[in-house]
Amino acid sequence: MCRVARVHDSVQNPAAKTYRHSFAVGVFAWQPRQAGRGKNTVSSGFEGPWTRSPSRWNYDFFDALLSEEWVPAKSPYGADQWHTRNETSKFARTMRLTADVSLVADKIYRPIVEEYAADHAQFDADFADAWFKLVHRSEDHPHKDDLEKEAGVCTSFEFTTLLP
Repeated sequence: MCRVARVHDSVQNPAAKTYRHSFAVGVFAWQPRQAGRGKNTVSSGFEGPWTRSPSRWNYDFFDALLSEEWVPAKSPYGADQWHTRNETSKFARTMRLTADVSLVADKIYRPIVEEYAADHAQFDADFADAWFKLVHRSEDHPHKDDLEKEAGVCTSFEFTTLLP
């Protein structure tokens, strides 16, 4: 059983603490002290959530991709994105990127979207496996437990058993 690592301010690496301190006092010229607030907010240019409840795990992404007709739109910042044609749809306040919409237009990827829409347990399992690989492996740590062995901690996905 691995020990669960906290992500914010729990790193014992002195260099990491130096970076956090540097951001806190605003010593990086490209990082204004008030970054992320008001006029200093940085955006990719895309605007809107992918799901109806962005802070809660759900399957809206796949359901909406399959049940809605998506039409090209512009974000308030001029970025190309997609919205539902039906402005009264339960997904009307969500958006998609071209890469998202292409999943259902592609003959290879559409069956995967359909599988995940129909089998949420399969999506959860595949997502957990992919996330584990993402946060536990790198070029310097190519095997399953390399990073965990070096850092002495790992990420726990026990919280997924609490999902409805």
